[in-house]
Amino acid sequence: MSRSCRAAAAALLLALASAMTLSAQQPFQEPARDPTPAVLFTILLGFGTGHFYLQDGAGPRFLLLEGGALAVSVVGMGLMMASLYSMDYYAGEFPPSYLVGLGLGVFGALAFSGFRIWEIVDLLATVNEQRAAGKVTMRPVVGLGPSGKAQPVGLLVGASLSY
Repeated sequence: MSRSCRAAAAALLLALASAMTLSAQQPFQEPARDPTPAVLFTILLGFGTGHFYLQDGAGPRFLLLEGGALAVSVVGMGLMMASLYSMDYYAGEFPPSYLVGLGLGVFGALAFSGFRIWEIVDLLATVNEQRAAGKVTMRPVVGLGPSGKAQPVGLLVGASLSY
């Protein structure tokens, strides 16, 4: 074996040994997440998507609760619409299935709204917990300060992100 091959092998072994030493000293740390998409997912989509993004255990709970409430509401509205086809318009009375469907639809809609509010409040609490644990890093900061070079006179008011 030539001298250059031995030197290359020794350099490779030295690099491998130093990499193993560094990896043994520093435990693997999961990169911190940005909570902004989680909040947007929760507000715009719901169904636990923000909790799933943050890898929180509450995601399946909200998926089942909101999905169930939405299904009850849709079934109620469908029952209400189907009962209109069998209604005697000359009698002026609604059939009992119409009132049952209306009740289910209203109950499902109210439950869905309550679960959505609960999900948003729970997500904000989860973001605060994960921020304290160092799993999320970014937070909005409202600040006041002098304007930059583009506007030499005045006051700059805005929001920035603090890491």
